[in-house]
Amino acid sequence: MHKMVIIEKGLSKNQEVVRQQLKSIYCQAAATGDTEELDIKILEKSINQDALTEALVTLIVVHNLSFCVVEWPAFHTFCQVLNTACEGKITESHSVI
Repeated sequence: MHKMVIIEKGLSKNQEVVRQQLKSIYCQAAATGDTEELDIKILEKSINQDALTEALVTLIVVHNLSFCVVEWPAFHTFCQVLNTACEGKITESHSVI
C-alpha cells in the first residue's frame, strides 16, 4: 500500500464564509429531514471506482476467495451498509473479476 500525503492549506476568508453558510444550510435541511438527496450525492462523490475495483480484486486474490463473491446478494448488502451509494458500482459478474 502506498501512503497518502495530504497537504492542507488554509481557507481564504471567502471560502470560510461559504463553508459556514453551507454548514448552516445543511443543518437547516437536517432539521426538516431533507438531506437524503444531498447525502447520496456526497456518498457517490466519495467512491473512487478504480480504487474500489482494485481493492475488491486484491481482497479476492489475497484471501483466496471465490470470484463468485461478487454475485452474492449478502456481499452487496454488506457493501451498501458501508456506503449506500455503491449500489450498481460493484460488478455482479464473476467473469468481470
